[in-house]
Amino acid sequence: MSFPALYILQFHKWLFRKAVLLFVLVFLAGTFFAVVDGQPLPGNTYLLQQGSANVRITCMDQHTNGYLLVGTQVGLFAFNGTSFEKLIIDTAIGSQNVTAICRLPNNEVWLGFQNGALGKLNGKRVVAQAYEEGRFGKAITDIMADSKGRVWCATAGEGVYCFEVNHWYNFNTDDGMSDSYVYQLLESSGTIMAGTDAGINMLGFSKGKKQVSFITSANGLSDNISQVLTALPNRYVVVGHQDKGLSLLQYSGSKGWSVVNAKMPWHFGAVLSMSYVQNKLYVATSDSGLVEANVFPANGNAMFSRLQAGLPAQLTFADSQANLWLASYNKLSLSLQPHLHLLLALNSTAAASIHASLLDRSGGYWYGIGNTLHYFNP
Repeated sequence: MSFPALYILQFHKWLFRKAVLLFVLVFLAGTFFAVVDGQPLPGNTYLLQQGSANVRITCMDQHTNGYLLVGTQVGLFAFNGTSFEKLIIDTAIGSQNVTAICRLPNNEVWLGFQNGALGKLNGKRVVAQAYEEGRFGKAITDIMADSKGRVWCATAGEGVYCFEVNHWYNFNTDDGMSDSYVYQLLESSGTIMAGTDAGINMLGFSKGKKQVSFITSANGLSDNISQVLTALPNRYVVVGHQDKGLSLLQYSGSKGWSVVNAKMPWHFGAVLSMSYVQNKLYVATSDSGLVEANVFPANGNAMFSRLQAGLPAQLTFADSQANLWLASYNKLSLSLQPHLHLLLALNSTAAASIHASLLDRSGGYWYGIGNTLHYFNP
């Protein structure tokens, strides 16, 4: 299926003031399409393993060499943009189910596993990491390196672990956490945030002393089950919930974190993953595939557009080139480049005949087809 179309790159306002004339003509053919405001955007879908429909992509990260690291319940894969290579996981780890990937500031790649083991990528092999405390007793759900060089691990039932000076320190309900089942970690405005089954926990650690506080539905969250955390500019954080959509948090210095708004309209199902790319928030949902959210922190409101119902989007990932990747069962899809927006859809005959296009001072677009000049104002 092919949708030749005319695309224009969005540029800064000063380009308009200088009346720079820009045109981009793209002929696109692919097997995967997202829809924004009723219009198709192109992409490509890649199968992880032929005939393995039940292989679920659980986590992703990007190696310094550029390729994507793709974790699944059957192992770790490296994706170079066209094909997948399965990497070797040492038998000492005791599991092939990769549940978390994190590239540290020193470019080490750490991996977490369903059985609580930690591994480190060494070339094309994942080797076991051993510590005096032993391995964790629950699945590792997320790994994060903070701004102070510490490594944090979230677990499915043992709370959060912080690795500092070659020792692991544990945060759980005994330390004041609202719940020990942790989905995701995020550092924002100097705070370590943990999304749990009972709201958002704020964790601090200094000179061996732990500080714990939390925000739940009693403080304004729309839902206690907080599965996804994503930072926005200007000290805002969006929280994705299991049942009631999104909540927006704001950091106010000495006042700490508070809920700005938790009453955004939502009918797309559970929030599974989020990526903030090119000033857009892309949300993978259980019922509606990929959803684009325009969040307005000033008043705590948001607008949502469903990109395509049924779109495979269990997991979203933005690479270093601001490309948005979507992952689901056995599929990795390059969804779209968010800085490209469809202005006008043309049939294949007309698109093949375009020989020039122009952006004028008023924001109108001119394009020539054969001996005819056409004008379009979005």
